[in-house]
Amino acid sequence: DKPASKKMAFSEFIKQGGAYKCAVTQTVATMTTAGTVYLDNGKVKAEFAVSVAGQTISTSMIIRDGYSYTWTSNTPTKGFKTKIVKGGQGDSTTGAKGTITWDGSQIGDYSCEEWVAEASMFEIPKTVTFTAQ
Repeated sequence: DKPASKKMAFSEFIKQGGAYKCAVTQTVATMTTAGTVYLDNGKVKAEFAVSVAGQTISTSMIIRDGYSYTWTSNTPTKGFKTKIVKGGQGDSTTGAKGTITWDGSQIGDYSCEEWVAEASMFEIPKTVTFTAQ
């Protein structure tokens, strides 16, 4: 029997609130994303390894205060700041072509455990310059 957390879309799970650490996997076309998502009552910190065309890129993302902040290992000092679009299918960010986008409703497999949230995990890094999209 699957744990209760698997009975709903990940985007719905996030909306429940609470503090969780989740292992997630998402496959879209030929791109596989695996990583860890930290949740703290609406704030999200995600660290993913994206494998595409034989190359692995590390992507980090923080969602808070109505925006998502995304940066990758390819450009560790440059990132994107995107306004969250509230949608019926779970909140998503639509990034510029070629950037990694987040869509909680596309997470295929996840398992979560409760954790004690650390506020520092959700701070926007000062070493990254974010460009609004």
